[in-house]
Amino acid sequence: SKRAVATEAEITLGTDPDGVQDVANKVVEVTDEHNGIVMDSKVTDGDAGAAGATFSLMIPSVQMDSAVADLSEIADLRSRSQELTDITAPTNRTEDQIADSEAKIQSLLGELEETYDEGERAELEQQIRWERQQKRWAETRLNRLERRADYTPVALRVETGGDTSSDEESSSWGLGDAIDDAGKLLGVAAGVTVLALAVAIPIGIVVLISLAMNRAWVRRSRRNILNDDE
Repeated sequence: SKRAVATEAEITLGTDPDGVQDVANKVVEVTDEHNGIVMDSKVTDGDAGAAGATFSLMIPSVQMDSAVADLSEIADLRSRSQELTDITAPTNRTEDQIADSEAKIQSLLGELEETYDEGERAELEQQIRWERQQKRWAETRLNRLERRADYTPVALRVETGGDTSSDEESSSWGLGDAIDDAGKLLGVAAGVTVLALAVAIPIGIVVLISLAMNRAWVRRSRRNILNDDE
């Protein structure tokens, strides 16, 4: 069997608060032009940063490239990403399970036609019911896988506002800030120096007074000794 691929896409558009509704209308128009489906949508009014819109879209995979290109041109494209997932293996396994279930059901039906024992017939009928349930589950899985391959989910957001220069200025640090900081540091250092001098000057005065008093005491002692000798 051929390779099966599932695609998912995310698109973020930017606009002014007054342009949100216009952008939302264009998103719906582009989706319709590409035979897509709007699964869910929400438009919010308000100021920059609060106003916006969200869309959950399903776009036919064969038109995915052109649809994403058209959606990206509606407003300022802020981000766009696509993710591919190879689902060939699970698709092949599910198809094999369905084929096996069909073969088992046919075999059990053949046994049922040839059996006349009530107990055996009841057991065969239960096995047939069980196998048919397994087949339905496998068919449901296959439908989902095929839908993933045939349609691409697109999560689209419309945002307003964004980073401002004031935020950048508050978080930046340049030469001017370095000069300001250096000035502050010099001011602090000067204050510390003045404080140290203010503390050192009184201590120096006390020392000088002590030395002067000591010298005076020494002079008086010498005079007293000389007087005694006379």
